[in-house]
Amino acid sequence: MGLGCHKIEIKETCILEGKINGLGFSTDCYIIDDLGTIDGKRLDVIMGARTMEGWELRLDPATGELDLSGLKRREFIEY
Repeated sequence: MGLGCHKIEIKETCILEGKINGLGFSTDCYIIDDLGTIDGKRLDVIMGARTMEGWELRLDPATGELDLSGLKRREFIEY
């Protein structure tokens, strides 16, 4: 697998269960020791198109914000 101009050997995968603004999601992950930095900020996670499409997450290019309406539709109310 390649990231930028670096070749990376993937040795482990896992399932990630996370929350964005309190809204839960899960996805499969590839574990990489160091993703590097962008604009001086250390990267912890890169979310790919497959995950974003599956959870209907969209990036608003005008604001740089995530549209979480797809996650909001999947919320469950327990009685």
